[in-house]
Amino acid sequence: LLVKLLDANRPLSVQVHPDDAYARTHEGDAELGKTEMWYVLWAREGAEIVYGLEPGTTRESLETAVRAGRVEDCLRRVPAKAGDAFLIEAGTVHAILDGILIAEIQQSSNTTYRVHDWGRVGADGRPRDLHIRQALDVIDFDAGQKAPWVPQSHGTEPGTAVRRETVSSSAKFVVERVVIPAGEGFRGNLDGETMEIWGVLTGVAAVQGEGGEVDLGGVAFGLLPAAMGPFEISAQSEVEALRVYLPDAG
Repeated sequence: LLVKLLDANRPLSVQVHPDDAYARTHEGDAELGKTEMWYVLWAREGAEIVYGLEPGTTRESLETAVRAGRVEDCLRRVPAKAGDAFLIEAGTVHAILDGILIAEIQQSSNTTYRVHDWGRVGADGRPRDLHIRQALDVIDFDAGQKAPWVPQSHGTEPGTAVRRETVSSSAKFVVERVVIPAGEGFRGNLDGETMEIWGVLTGVAAVQGEGGEVDLGGVAFGLLPAAMGPFEISAQSEVEALRVYLPDAG
């Protein structure tokens, strides 16, 4: 997995990623597709993202729009605000627009097919390459209208006021939002099934394990190895964090 912080002050390119099978067949045996998720850390009032295509868009109508220079007519824009989570599965057309700060969690892959680049040019003064044929092959035109993920609460951890809720779940990874009140802690145990990635968004936390202790303050991410064993994330002040792990290991 790969974690990025994306601070967009202008629209990023409109793109789509293939699934693993397409990437291996067309890009090489070692290549992966990409499923990712976005957690919005901050957004200006009225901020939007591109999240899928307008209803009724088909391969043929999108190809016609590309040729006519009307791709933007096919893009579905949805509002985005702090705390929203968006699952971007392989085959989903997407773009971060301006005025938004996002934590992106994704498969570790660079396989990206650019659909539209807002008329920009690269450092050489020429438009950047588009990948229309590949994009048309991998876009899921039957996906329907997508919406922000509805958090699924897990209540509080036994004997504590620590709250957990799932904000994204797929076959590739699970992301939880964890709130740890000041003076309390989240206890876990990594027994080799999965590593965990913890990202402190607000507050200050101490990550404690048999190997010692490391402080994490917002916004910072840390990797907890799969062989770490017992650990505790303790809050020096109230902490809001993202917890990432592989499916069926939480």
